[in-house]
Amino acid sequence: MKKLARSFAILLGLCVFLVSPLPSMAAVAQPPVGGGCDPTQPNVKLSDCYLLNSETGTKVATTFSKPTDLINLIVRNVFIFAGIMIFFTILLAGFQFQTGGAKSKDKALETIKTALIGIVVMFAAFWIVQIVKVITGADINL
Repeated sequence: MKKLARSFAILLGLCVFLVSPLPSMAAVAQPPVGGGCDPTQPNVKLSDCYLLNSETGTKVATTFSKPTDLINLIVRNVFIFAGIMIFFTILLAGFQFQTGGAKSKDKALETIKTALIGIVVMFAAFWIVQIVKVITGADINL
């Protein structure tokens, strides 16, 4: 059973890597741009100093003009990752329920119950954010 769990963990990691809408490695901030932009100096906007893509010269400030843009990207990806984790957790618990004995079935039911609680928490968090968005008029793009 441990080998099956390890195989699912590897498969899950591969799926997250392949389907994740996270920026590619080219989108990770590159070293500072030249031309008088020294991030060690005071009162320098770091978003103007760093590049997301050194080939096109795209600065961080043009892609993420507000901090909320970056936070929205992170939260969206956390929801996707959590959904994939819950899916594979339920799938693993189903296999455990079918192949195991009485103790294994109890453990599988507990795992499924925990995963369903996770779905409810995610769903509630999403809708709480939507309610806050409507009440406050905040710019939250979930």
